[in-house]
Amino acid sequence: MIAELTLLCAVTTSTESTTSEDLLDDDLVFLGDPEFGMEAGVRTVRSFGRILFSYDAALSKRFELDESAPSGRFVGMLGRLLKLAFIDGPMAQTERTLTHEVFGHGARARENGQDPSFQFSLPFPYRWIFDPNVEHGGIALNGRVDSLESNIPFVTGGIESSHLGAWWLSREFFVPRGRAHYSESLVYLISKVDYANVAFFGSRNDSANNIDDVHYFIGALQERFNRWRPEDRSAIEDRLRLAWLWIFTDPTFWLALWQVGVDHAYLGNRWMSIPTLEVGGFRLYTSTRFDVSPFGAEHYVDVFASKVDLAELGFYGRVGSSGLASYWGIGGSVFGYELTSGVELAGSVDVWNQPEILFEHRNVFVRPNVWGANVSLGGTLSVFRGVGVTAKLGVKTRGHLMGQPVDSGLYGYVGLLLDRELASAPISPKLHR
Repeated sequence: MIAELTLLCAVTTSTESTTSEDLLDDDLVFLGDPEFGMEAGVRTVRSFGRILFSYDAALSKRFELDESAPSGRFVGMLGRLLKLAFIDGPMAQTERTLTHEVFGHGARARENGQDPSFQFSLPFPYRWIFDPNVEHGGIALNGRVDSLESNIPFVTGGIESSHLGAWWLSREFFVPRGRAHYSESLVYLISKVDYANVAFFGSRNDSANNIDDVHYFIGALQERFNRWRPEDRSAIEDRLRLAWLWIFTDPTFWLALWQVGVDHAYLGNRWMSIPTLEVGGFRLYTSTRFDVSPFGAEHYVDVFASKVDLAELGFYGRVGSSGLASYWGIGGSVFGYELTSGVELAGSVDVWNQPEILFEHRNVFVRPNVWGANVSLGGTLSVFRGVGVTAKLGVKTRGHLMGQPVDSGLYGYVGLLLDRELASAPISPKLHR
């Protein structure tokens, strides 16, 4: 039966032209850092996901289906829905699970000096079919330490890494390509709604037992801010549930939902152009982010700008909404600044104001707000056509910044960038990122 479904899915891939529309035509990055950290891991997992999803282009080059008649459209739509349910959906879930566990919880555990281990199960719907008693797709173990201040980032790291991955995707949708593959939108949606079902529909009875990331986070906020009464917990939970609605303010979320549910599943298209605003020769695009910090929920607004022959720019503002403390920040980044032929630079600056993080003390409920900052510089060096070395080095003060170590100090990564499109070009143009 599964083989028959797979064959039906194969012959119902879009008849859209595949010239220069392979996922492997875009950058692939394989990054490593001494701490096996979040940002490098999230981006590397996405590259492997892009490689796996390139099967779609290979199938579409071999199989075509005439969907001009209603019967052909129905068969095509049915096949794509089955493909989404039994192939693409499980692949996207697996990518999200690896990101969430290994480079979310796992990255924060390694920052704490721990050596976490992981248990994985089948993705939906195969978990329901073959292993119905298992609730989660993955679990991170041996990551907690005897410090609440360190445990909160460990618990929230999974959700944080999912939203970091979604942010990188939204940035790549805009620059350098201005389009999205349906598989990327699928991964984006699954990442954006990570644990949203628990936040919106989780039972208050679950809250008392801290049985999942969201409810453990609620309990940790109670302990961190000395809010022990049942009504305090209810207030924290209600505020967090309301804050989670921020994911639905993201234009990219709705574009991705349209692409997966209508543009691909019904119409059969594999790629979708991202609409942008043109102002003074600049292309502009905005999106929103959600994050969970040691102080509660955070809300970001991102603005991306690009212009031909200029570097790509990004700016954001963020603010907290937990009501337990005051915390906010701003930042900006530059991508793809061509220093010289074959050499590109990137950089970012972040500034924030948030409650002081104290790893060394307990039960310090009232703390002063402190300023913090982060500065990073990165770049790509073209080694030969289509292959480059990419690296990043940053320094930050102690504080929460999405995707980066909580403590102060140096951080960074180095890795390999591959671009098949550049490798096949007659001359070697500039590399991206």
